[in-house]
Amino acid sequence: MKAPPRVALLTPTYRADLQRFGLLREALEAFGCDWPHLAVVQTEDLPLFRNALGASRVEWIASAEVLPAEVEATRRRLSGWPDGYRKLRRSLAKRFGWFPDAASDGWHVQQIVKLAVPAIGPHTAYVALDSDVLPTVPLRAEHYLHDDRAALMIEHQPTFAHWAEAAARMLALPAETVRPVNFVAWPFVFHRDTARGLHAHLAQVHGGRPWWRSLLGQRPGELSEFTLYGAYAQFIERGRHHFESLANTATRFVITQQQRDQAAALVEAAFADPAARFVLLQASRRWPVEPLVPLIRQRLQQAAARL
Repeated sequence: MKAPPRVALLTPTYRADLQRFGLLREALEAFGCDWPHLAVVQTEDLPLFRNALGASRVEWIASAEVLPAEVEATRRRLSGWPDGYRKLRRSLAKRFGWFPDAASDGWHVQQIVKLAVPAIGPHTAYVALDSDVLPTVPLRAEHYLHDDRAALMIEHQPTFAHWAEAAARMLALPAETVRPVNFVAWPFVFHRDTARGLHAHLAQVHGGRPWWRSLLGQRPGELSEFTLYGAYAQFIERGRHHFESLANTATRFVITQQQRDQAAALVEAAFADPAARFVLLQASRRWPVEPLVPLIRQRLQQAAARL
């Protein structure tokens, strides 16, 4: 029996990101990436993705196959409500703690997916690529897994203090231990054994509750899955399954309004930069990616032709 590949890609996504996910697949295929790509799509959106991109080398997974049944049921119920109302509920939940079920809508659910799949899948390491992250060069497995140790994306500087403090609370660590370090990175890498250890640790710290209930107990926007996982890997496991990799140094960003105004030039620069591996075009319904698609496709073709 053939052993499964040791490195896989993981992307949680939904219908609003269909075009961006399709562009991600174009980039991966242009660079000849044949790694397993697990796309966890909201259950009701899965037919849309399969019809649009079914020929691509993707392992399609419905969110119902990954999320706990009660989380999936709440998510499906909320997904039928108008977007504006859902956004208002999430905002009120974040600010005042109202509408506790708002944590089962949106970003929190994708956080659960990213922490769940590596613990149950057959691969050793999972490189999390959001739909708005595009490779600018071929992917190399040794950047993410070496001698069964996965890359722990880390910056030794204080960033996102509120996420660090939330992770410390959840892990029963002193806040001053986590606060000086940043684990938020694009892409991010999960190791199978560390994900399993994190689940067990969260259950132990929180009175035997399932690990995902601890995530849903946080207000929307209060927690980063990368910070939670990174703090556990660094300060509780002591890096047992990881080697340190300096986060974000190979990723170029188009996030702020000023950067978006210069998006075409920044995309050009990312593909021309020999130190870059990815460009992040942050998703936004108010900022369509369509105007950049011809340029991106042209640069992908040029980069692939040089291989």
